Amino acid sequence: MLGQISFSHDQVSLRRDLDKKILVGVEHVLLAQAFEKILRANFYDVHLANPSDLPEAINAFYPDIAILEVPLSQLHELASRELSHRPPAKLVYLSADISAQTAAAAFRLGASAYVLKQAGVDEMLLALKKVAGKGRFLSTLISKLDVEILLNNRLKNRWSDPLTSRQLEVLQLFAQGLTMKEVASTLNVAVGTVAFHKYGMMERLNLTTNADFIRYGIMRCATQ
Repeated sequence: MLGQISFSHDQVSLRRDLDKKILVGVEHVLLAQAFEKILRANFYDVHLANPSDLPEAINAFYPDIAILEVPLSQLHELASRELSHRPPAKLVYLSADISAQTAAAAFRLGASAYVLKQAGVDEMLLALKKVAGKGRFLSTLISKLDVEILLNNRLKNRWSDPLTSRQLEVLQLFAQGLTMKEVASTLNVAVGTVAFHKYGMMERLNLTTNADFIRYGIMRCATQ
């Protein structure tokens, strides 16, 4: 599935897709403005959007490529929405998570590239140019082999691989509408233990609000 991914700069033409429209949807204004300044030198048009307004921004701007810093659940929604567009925008997922599991989940949910915040500007430009040329891109800081194995296994119920079995158990109970105390009582554990699992999941999945966490849980349980 990732056979098209290459980390070799010489395989990416540098003549470059200056006609492409890029939408940047990241949380931090400073980062967004830095992206805008850098990308305008390489692409025709760059537009900034608040991550919470991405569906509307995509419909209004109609980008060729969208750089997204969003929870995996929102990536899934945006990718599904883009399937109705012809041609759909290519989605570049920006994350600080270096795990192969999260990268595989992002690709499985519709991303065309997975770029780490820890990487340099050159890597983001390479990812955009690779995607613009109908390729795919994985950060060089993540094992391509590990991601390929996770994708090729196609295990059931593994679209959010970053979670442990215990975390999935906690997530399912929250998705059923239980409170933290009720989850603790059901599992016969301390409330603090439930909180530890919940906020650990939120950090790993880049979920910033309780509403995002519950929505993710409902979507995850619906795939089982």
